[in-house]
This record gives sequence, C-alpha cells and structure tokens, in this order.
Amino acid sequence: MALRIWVVMALSAAVAVAPIPFGPADAPWGGGAALADDDDGDDGGDDDDDGDDDGDDDRGAAGGGAAGGGAAGGGAAGGGAAGGSPDRDPGQARDDGSAGDGALSRGDGDDPVSRWLRRTFGGASDAPPPPLRGPLAPPTSPLPAPRLVPEDAAPDEIVAFDLDPADIAGLIADGYSPRETAALGGLGVTLHRLGIPQGTDLPAARARVAALPSGGTADLNHFYRAESDPVPAPAPCRDGGCATLRLVDWPAAAACAPVARIGMIDTPVNVDHPALAATPIATLRTADADSAPATPVHGTAVAALLVGDPGTGLAGLLPGTALIAVDAFHSAGRDERAEVVAVLRGLSELAEARVDVVNLSIAGPPNALLAEAVGRLAARGMVLVAAAGNGGPGAAPAYPAALAPVIAVTAVDADARIYRRAQRGDHLDLAAPGVEVWTAASISGLRPKTGTSFAVPFVTAALARLKAAAPDQTADALRARLAATARDLGAPGRDPVFGHGLLSAAGLCDADPRVWTAGAPDDGTAPPPPAENPERTE
Repeated sequence: MALRIWVVMALSAAVAVAPIPFGPADAPWGGGAALADDDDGDDGGDDDDDGDDDGDDDRGAAGGGAAGGGAAGGGAAGGGAAGGSPDRDPGQARDDGSAGDGALSRGDGDDPVSRWLRRTFGGASDAPPPPLRGPLAPPTSPLPAPRLVPEDAAPDEIVAFDLDPADIAGLIADGYSPRETAALGGLGVTLHRLGIPQGTDLPAARARVAALPSGGTADLNHFYRAESDPVPAPAPCRDGGCATLRLVDWPAAAACAPVARIGMIDTPVNVDHPALAATPIATLRTADADSAPATPVHGTAVAALLVGDPGTGLAGLLPGTALIAVDAFHSAGRDERAEVVAVLRGLSELAEARVDVVNLSIAGPPNALLAEAVGRLAARGMVLVAAAGNGGPGAAPAYPAALAPVIAVTAVDADARIYRRAQRGDHLDLAAPGVEVWTAASISGLRPKTGTSFAVPFVTAALARLKAAAPDQTADALRARLAATARDLGAPGRDPVFGHGLLSAAGLCDADPRVWTAGAPDDGTAPPPPAENPERTE
C-alpha cells in the first residue's frame, strides 16, 4: 500500500512540473517581449486606488475608458469588449481574447497615424533622414548563447535580416516555411520570419540559417517582458512635492519645458486616463493583429511618468511633450510579452517618425537582430534607454539594457538603496527612483509602482532635455554628461550595482531646448502640441 501511494505521488509531481507550451504551435507570432516591472507579473493589480484590494479601479466597468480592455459606454484603446479587466490578476485571460478592432492603421502614408504625425510634427519628407550605415562590425564581446527555455522564444521559428533569395529557396527545399517578409524602413533592413521543419529543434534550425552566406543575423524570436512589483499605497504626490523628484533634483512639476517628442515601446497606453487626456499621444500597435492584446497597466504607468499632467496630482517629468507610444505586447494565457519582431517593428516605426529618445522599460534575453537594430539606430543618433531588469542580483544581464549603445537604468528607493530585485552588471549606467513611485493606474486614479521599468522614465526625460539642447551629441556623450553629475552610491566610482550612481537633473531645465529629431538636427522648430489628442486608438 505504501509503495502504491509513493508511486501515485511521484506521478502527480511529474505531471505538475511538466512544461506547458505557450500558445499554439502554428501561432504566427509565437510569444512576446516582457516588461520590467513586477516580480509576479501582475503589475500591482492587487492594490487599487480605493484601498479595498479588489482592483475595481482598473476594471473595464461600464463607462470606463480603458486602453486594450475597456467596457461598454467607454472609449477603449485597442479593444472595446464590455467588462474587460485591464488590471486582471495573473493568469486571468482577457474576456474577449481579441486583438481589438480600433487600432490605428498605418503603412500607406495617408493613414490616420501618418496624417496625425504630419500635422503635429511636420512631414518626414521635409527633411529625410540620412542613409543608414552599412552592417555594423561584430561587437567586441559576443552575445551570450540564448537560454533555450519555453519562456524565452517562440517555439517553432527563426528570424533574420536580409536573407538572399537563393538562401531562402534552399531553406524552403529543406522544409522551412516563410511566414513573413517585411521591409523595416526605419532600420533599413528586410525582416524574415521562418517556420522550422517538423522534428527540428531551435538550436539546429538557428545554426542552419546562420551558416548561410546571408544568415549572419539569424536568431530566435525572443520574448521581452516588463518589470514591476506591487507595493502598499503611500500618500499621493500633490503640487509638485514628490519625493522622487527631489531625490534626483528634478524641478517642480510643470517647470520643465516640453521637448518635441519622446518614443516608448511597451504595453498599450490608456490615452483617456485623466493624467494623459490633455497630452498629444499617438499609439501604434506592432504585435500581430490576430494576437490577444495586452492590458494597459504597465504602458499607462510609464507614459504618465514621462508626460503626465501635474494638474491631476501626478508629477509627470515632461508634461506637454508629444509621445509616440508603440504597443508591441500581446497576451498568451498568463503571460504578457512582446516578440522581438514586434520590438523591431516598433523601433522602425519610431525611426521613421524621427524620434530622438526612446524609453524601453522591457527586459529579455540577448538577440542578434535586436543588437543589429540598436547599433544602426545609435549610429544615426537615436538614444535608447532601457531597464536593468528585475530578475534579481544573481541573474544574468537583461537585454536590451546590456547592449553597449543602450543606456541601462537600475532602481533605488527613497533612501537611495538598491531595489532588491534589480539585476546587476558592469553595463549599468545610472540609478533612478523605482520603488513605490506614484504614477497612473490603468483606467483612472494613481497608484504606487515598483521596478526598474519605472526608473527608466527619469533618465529618458533627462536625456531628452540634454538631446534637445545639444542635438549633435551622441548617446555616449550624453551618457558621460549624466555620469559626471551623478551622485556616487555604493563602491567608489562606477560599480555593477548602481552604475555611475543616482541621476541628478539639476540645471537641466534652465535653458529652453532646441527641437531636434533623429537624423535631422536642422529641421527647425516643431509646431506646438495640440491642446488635446487629435486622434486616438479607440
């Protein structure tokens, strides 16, 4: 009898730990990227504004306007199913499972987004960006081998840039199936997605494509995620008196003049949130159109930190600045993630919109295509700022933050102590507030957030001010300027915990910045932002 019980218990344990595939094997986009916000992935959904822990402030109740999960009677960006739950508990799937029918179209130059960008920012054709440089030299330190676990990449496809037609024909003959060929104009490359033959594992498939004369960038379709941690609610920030602003010497709310525009790649943003309703925001979705949309929790919080209206009690860093928000995420069961192909599409869109500074509050594994894209954009003058990641102090460096051209940001609390879950490494550049940072909930009201994701906007805003005032300076030069004024923390000098130290924004708002866009430093002054959003993803 005892033996029989032991066998049953062993079999039960084996079943309990069996890996669960993420999405159907034939899903065209596989999995996705991840955000850099919380340990358990719920983005703080268990502590809502009214303090009763029921999360009802972020539910898609009738009359609420939620991005990606709104309800009957409210404008929902990216999806309008009645009774959606944008701030759902981990593991709770979207009610409608749909991609939403209101995403702005793009691509032919006469679509709503293109028209909006032309009206608000001026046409890109007025001053076309300079030609891209050729392929970059191999990095001085090679990318580490990807960790081949289900959470890291789509299970059945390989991605690459600029494959030769003859190489593609050879792959098709070997059983590979072309799933997508797309020109990414902002990166100056053609993206190829290939389904792998049945019975071939990912390492073998990657090696097969990488061995081709044109296959040097071949890699997996990696996922990236956000990083945050639910925390108890502190007193809300009012009248510009936020401790987080004082910690980095940021001037009082609304005292810093807006810059032309900032870009971000994240989950959906609820542009109808009171903290964002008066801000010029363009939203673009680069995830597969048939994929289930992610919730607007993380993206709304990051956007509000960047450009939130101080009149709502939120200390937005650069209120009034135009924001181009790329939604690269989709839901896959319990997981919200962005595939590297969606991130690449987003970077291309932002480059074509001639954005100069991009906020990347996401983290994931190394990827050859992402490294190539980041190098190309940095060579053109784009500044990219990314989260260190919340995998813990013993975890390997997260990407894209660990790429050399990217400015990597870690998080500290109000006493300048390192966030306990922040990843470490010699690549870290700066620390900024990222523990119990007060920002927007997904539908209305404010909420504290924790994670390296929420430290990134402070550095992004500082760099946007520097770049606007000195458009000819590279990301490395701007990095050096912030490093020189940072408050040293931890071991003397740069260290793998705090980087160069805590960001100091003292003096950044003294001078009115000149307007500049990546690749066109002399394109003049952009028109003032409109009083309200001219077009929205409803």
